[in-house]
Amino acid sequence: MRYLILTLLPLSACLAPQGVMLDSPLAPLVRETLESTRTDLPILVLEDAATLPSGARASCHQDHIVLAREAQDEFDFFVAHELVHWYIDESPYAGLPHFIEEGLADWIACDLMGGLEGRIAQNIEIGTMSVDPRRLAVTGAGWSYLSREERQSLTRAGFDLVRRLGFEKLRVLLRENASPMDYLRAAGVAEGR
Repeated sequence: MRYLILTLLPLSACLAPQGVMLDSPLAPLVRETLESTRTDLPILVLEDAATLPSGARASCHQDHIVLAREAQDEFDFFVAHELVHWYIDESPYAGLPHFIEEGLADWIACDLMGGLEGRIAQNIEIGTMSVDPRRLAVTGAGWSYLSREERQSLTRAGFDLVRRLGFEKLRVLLRENASPMDYLRAAGVAEGR
């Protein structure tokens, strides 16, 4: 388990309106965890939460990452989470169903920040597999149209699948072109297989 604590200036004091290059010590750790071949760093842009999808505190785009000003208290967690999205397309995990990618992003961020055990306990207590199966196929493009509660529920389900399956089994299922339901079956939370 890795624990990383960063000391940063308040973002409002160091970010220009157009953003700055995110030169974070988290980037190589996320890249290494994902075994990503992508090496560039994103631009970090600070915005008001009202400009992000309902209830979101950060988002990853093709050429930048957005962090809500209100999320500065959890800066490292959100940066690590969004860096997973930044680096995943050039990794062995490219193509995961989006809800599992969100769960993987939370898993890696929690692992790097030292909160993994707490998040695992919280997800087990909540009962993460109580999601609407019709939502399992939502792609990244449709993610922002879901309610905050739906996104949270799906992310918890994805996180629990990462816990149950592990990184290697995720890769195997990807190579097999598994459907979202195949991941649930492999984890023993759906009938069949």
